[in-house]
Amino acid sequence: MSLNFAHSGHPFNARGGLRAWYDFENPAYGDTRIVFGHWSALGLLVLPNLVSLDTGCAWGRQLTAVRLDRRIAEVYQVQGQD
Repeated sequence: MSLNFAHSGHPFNARGGLRAWYDFENPAYGDTRIVFGHWSALGLLVLPNLVSLDTGCAWGRQLTAVRLDRRIAEVYQVQGQD
């Protein structure tokens, strides 16, 4: 198994059995909350131990911040500017 860097869109649009990296079980993560960005096609995704933070502000969409000092992440957004 290897990473496929050719697909940069939303995982729902992936072909050929591709899955997002976070859909694979990885015991190394444990109970650690993973926060990542640089995937604006995915957008905001908040799961118990995973937060996708890139909501496309550079493309005129929202700027997103997440408060992480709570058990459930609190999301704050403001509209981006063109």
